[in-house]
Amino acid sequence: MNMKKNMYSQTDNTKTQKLVQTNMGSMPLEDYLEIRACQYGFSSYEEMKEDGLSIEIPGD
Repeated sequence: MNMKKNMYSQTDNTKTQKLVQTNMGSMPLEDYLEIRACQYGFSSYEEMKEDGLSIEIPGD
């Protein structure tokens, strides 16, 4: 799966949500991190962080 890691923000009336541009379109950063963590065998991104691992977020 080839995912471009371009980031941009989408302004909603009440909050700004970070989005990741993928080959299938854009998706919320939180969802992207959960999917990637599951691809590495974790149940969640939180579980992955508890094991001392993280996913580099471009632009941060």
